[in-house]
Amino acid sequence: MQSGNCVKAISMNLDTKATLILSKLVPGVANKIVQVARKQNVSDEEFRKKIKTIRFNLALNKALRENVLNFQVTPHELVCMSSAEMCTAEKKEKREMLVKKELSRSTVSLDYKRAQIELLEGLEHVASTTKAKIGYQ
Repeated sequence: MQSGNCVKAISMNLDTKATLILSKLVPGVANKIVQVARKQNVSDEEFRKKIKTIRFNLALNKALRENVLNFQVTPHELVCMSSAEMCTAEKKEKREMLVKKELSRSTVSLDYKRAQIELLEGLEHVASTTKAKIGYQ
């Protein structure tokens, strides 16, 4: 077998495996998902990761799975989604809460740093004023 044909056979085997894996979750749509994912022109490793991410999220997220089966989410949209976009609503809420919590910490930290800077600037002003009053250079 020539090397080009060998690579093609491996890719088809990988595509077949991916279709079989996804067909358990989204029968009738799995082949189209694999076709769209393959058209992304990514390496076999990236393709495997994408299929694995899709399979994992379809297994956990019933709403996403139903949306794919009802064509409310097209295979193209599914393949283009990030893992964060595919996760369950509960997980999205949890992430959002963590982000808000981290932002509030950052804001408090920034406010504290601004207060320190203002304090230092005030002290520098007092020092320069005092030096001027006593004639210190």
